Amino acid sequence: MGAWYFKRFGFWICRLCNYAASPGPKLSEPEIPVQDLVPLEEWPTAFAGQKGGDRLVINIDGVFYRFCWAPPGSFMMGSPEKEISMLIDREVLHEVTLSYGFWMLKTEVTQSMWRSIMGNNPSKFNDGDNFPVDSVSWNDAQKFIAKLNERRLAPDGFCFSLPTEAQWEYACRAGAKTPFFWGDSLNGDKANCDGKDPYGTSVKGKSLGRTTPVGSYDANPWGLVDMHGNVAELCEDGYDDYPPGPVIDPFGAGSSRVLRGGGAFDSAENCRSADRSSVYDPDFRSFSYGFRFVLVPLTKKKLQQEETPAEE
Repeated sequence: MGAWYFKRFGFWICRLCNYAASPGPKLSEPEIPVQDLVPLEEWPTAFAGQKGGDRLVINIDGVFYRFCWAPPGSFMMGSPEKEISMLIDREVLHEVTLSYGFWMLKTEVTQSMWRSIMGNNPSKFNDGDNFPVDSVSWNDAQKFIAKLNERRLAPDGFCFSLPTEAQWEYACRAGAKTPFFWGDSLNGDKANCDGKDPYGTSVKGKSLGRTTPVGSYDANPWGLVDMHGNVAELCEDGYDDYPPGPVIDPFGAGSSRVLRGGGAFDSAENCRSADRSSVYDPDFRSFSYGFRFVLVPLTKKKLQQEETPAEE
């Protein structure tokens, strides 16, 4: 592809294709090749023929947003009976098919991202731009995403959104069937959690008692970082019981909001791919909460909005 230059609303878009994430911290990113810059109107074509882990990069007001591709597919959501879990009745193993792929933000939303869009920084742990924003509610996250959509930063026919719970777990697993994408145990060595309360091992690890810069731990096979630990991530849908059988593009209709991934203060068990928690009040803020978002077809988002629980 030749060198394309396109600038609109103060940002550029680029596509870095056929990228396979390798293990190891991702604290810095390579410069974006000029030849990979593509016009905004060509962005929708990126929704076909992508491999898990391909990337898109957007520069919004001088801040880079890196996205990783999650292709359409099926997976087993929840916990198998052999998986050690206190919530096995709430993690019923069932087949989920996601009929369309989506782009997910590689990192949790950082403080520099939040500040550039919202003009403030609510975070308790505000030691640097590359730390995840914390102390935000579900409604706060929705306002941030609404501002992005109001600026028409997504291509025609698409929009930004919080991930559904199914999208989140699918992307977190990236094909893995184990409690964590790397295997069966965690004690704070591979994710920022309370390592003094380990899972799958008797060896206790560190408990940092605070967030760490995004990308301080290894990326999963699709290039996503901090899906386990750091801050618990808010999802779009409501907390609901899982169905007993196969489902396509599920969306929880419960009145409380889903939290996934666990955080720096959570036990390792609560950072498993299948672990579920929730917050009842959409305005409740905690320094344990953060979020990341996805780019999805607008038609799918409209269907979700019809099922989104009303604000309390």
